[in-house]
Amino acid sequence: MEVDRSGLIAGYVGQTALKTTERIDIAHKTLPDDLAYAITKAILENNQRMVQTHAAAVDTLAKNAATNRFLPFHPGAARYYKEIGVAIDPGAQPQS
Repeated sequence: MEVDRSGLIAGYVGQTALKTTERIDIAHKTLPDDLAYAITKAILENNQRMVQTHAAAVDTLAKNAATNRFLPFHPGAARYYKEIGVAIDPGAQPQS
């Protein structure tokens, strides 16, 4: 999924946070698996630091990955979730 500026910038002050947190889990399929794994791990293991800078990060939790039922996970991110025991819905399994 590609997003242009209009998909990230809100219509009024205060809405931007909601729009940008919806996009945090998007990565191009050409992103190396090890890099996607490292990014996913860094984000999820440093949630408290992220919340200090952006309050909307409070919902950026590994357990919330289970609510994704349609957008395929990047294989690197899926590997991290598997290692920490978070099940991925069959509809969101990485595509080969």
